[in-house]
Amino acid sequence: MIESQNNPKKMMWTTLAMMAFSTVWGFGNVVNGYVYFDGTRVIFSWVVMFLLYFVPYALMVGELGATFKKAEGGVSSWVNATMGAKWAYYAGWTYWAVHIVYISSKGTGGLRAMAWGIFGNTHWYDGLL
Repeated sequence: MIESQNNPKKMMWTTLAMMAFSTVWGFGNVVNGYVYFDGTRVIFSWVVMFLLYFVPYALMVGELGATFKKAEGGVSSWVNATMGAKWAYYAGWTYWAVHIVYISSKGTGGLRAMAWGIFGNTHWYDGLL
């Protein structure tokens, strides 16, 4: 921790983990977890997910970013350099295909969160389905 304060070009792992959390999981999913799992019971899951997923993810992305400093394509560049162009294409295509389903689900999640914000529960929204 002190090392990053002495060298302004170094980032602390906690900052990288928070960046990974906010871009990969997002604070919107925190609210969704709170709604779907009925309040504070979800906190244990958040702690476990942070320790078992986001900390290792942040460390891996930090290592790959440091190794491939001049690469401009992110994951596709990393996969291309380690496994070849064919696998880099699959990595990029998979990322795109997954986001089609993800983006289409955002509307219903927003309506459910709005119902919870207005009524304090999701009974109204769940009754519509």
